[in-house]
Amino acid sequence: MQTLLSDDFRAGFDTTNTWQILGEAGGEFPQGDGVVTTSAAGLDVTPGGRNAVTGEPAFRTTTGQQDDGGHGSGDHGKWLAFPRATASSGTPGFDVPATGALTCTTRVSGRTYGTERHPFGAAVANPDTDVRLASAAVVTADFDTKAIFDFSVINNRIFAIYERLPEAGKTYAAYSYAIPVAERTPGEYATLQVRLEGGGTRVSWKVNGKTVLSTDRIGTRAFDRKYMILDHGGTEERLKLKQLTCGFGLFTVLDAAAGPQGKALVKLDSTPDFYFAPRVGSPTPQTFVDEESRPESRLWGQGASIDVRYARIAREN
Repeated sequence: MQTLLSDDFRAGFDTTNTWQILGEAGGEFPQGDGVVTTSAAGLDVTPGGRNAVTGEPAFRTTTGQQDDGGHGSGDHGKWLAFPRATASSGTPGFDVPATGALTCTTRVSGRTYGTERHPFGAAVANPDTDVRLASAAVVTADFDTKAIFDFSVINNRIFAIYERLPEAGKTYAAYSYAIPVAERTPGEYATLQVRLEGGGTRVSWKVNGKTVLSTDRIGTRAFDRKYMILDHGGTEERLKLKQLTCGFGLFTVLDAAAGPQGKALVKLDSTPDFYFAPRVGSPTPQTFVDEESRPESRLWGQGASIDVRYARIAREN
């Protein structure tokens, strides 16, 4: 095994040499909506705001639809950090080996706050198992192809996230899946690993050493539509990834669907033909509880925090 990065954060969170925070350049929160602390136990990231009623951590940053001067689905990311590493292609991350595997392993805990006070009524069955309202995430990404393999951690559940993000002007299939892979309690730690092998053609998700999900159809709608939370249409294409980077962050995904009917919460993005109904696909449009992306639908005092004991990136035989 070749260790490419290993950090237990006992020496602090080094954003000069090891990590970089992807904030909003020139915005109100250039370092993202998170306050970072470190100790002998690792790293903690908590939103900088406070719920006016409970005093619990709460997100502060949000953005509206493009028609209102906002950044649309850019509302998803609240705080995100990746390694300062560049693959041989010039893309952020680490080269995928021709044989063996590139692995991203993180010992992590997370929890959400204030999600029970959401404004969506019966559209949310259980705020402690609904990944849309707030989450802590371990993020594994290829910035070139926009292929993403994550874990989202909320109070009572861990989800494997499989997605390909949309890109303006491109016609490839863009989608997001959230597949429940483990139950948990708030504060409970788990060792989460994403493993890319087959020369960049096969990905697996592991929880505490056990494989819980895998596919060798990267770039396609590889799983059952009942787990799809976003569908942006497009044509499937099989991908072979050249590089991958691994980080962690805090998120909301309020434009996502859930449940048998696939109702979504907030229409974050006003781009025409951006959303299709995940249960059936294009050309059926997605419907939302809030079609206008009102500010009070995006922030109501909810938040999430993440605790990271260690993060390791390696090439394995």
